[in-house]
Amino acid sequence: MAEQKILCAHCADTHPDFPLTGDHILQWHMGPKDMYNKEGGYLGVKYLGKMYSRRVVLPLDFIGGKPIAELNGRGWDRPGYRDLMLRNGHIINLVPDNGDDWIDPDEMTWGAKGINSIASHICLAGGRNSENESGVFKFREIYNDAMFTS
Repeated sequence: MAEQKILCAHCADTHPDFPLTGDHILQWHMGPKDMYNKEGGYLGVKYLGKMYSRRVVLPLDFIGGKPIAELNGRGWDRPGYRDLMLRNGHIINLVPDNGDDWIDPDEMTWGAKGINSIASHICLAGGRNSENESGVFKFREIYNDAMFTS
């Protein structure tokens, strides 16, 4: 357990019309990932931080209503963000926290290697403009100052 020192804002890099949900984030981060060595040899499947020999031996789990066998994620045991802020300012909590100034082990998320024990991570929906160009979209066009104050 460590004191929170950083609030780290991330961008989902989604198109303006993409109906991003918390389930998308959970599927992208916690869905199984096929692992290969440098030579391209198959190593197995990483799911919830554990390795499995192949997809057919994965548990019959669902993430956001989809069978994990249909997902291709990062294989993490938790998402990278505590919260998701939608374009309308609505906040979806992905990993519960108790509201104090400390990050307990079960409140930690995998947002940025090296700072996760002292950081809360929030993901902002958006990042692409209407022409689908990444990094060009200006967040101030949809998020106003009031959305960033408590």
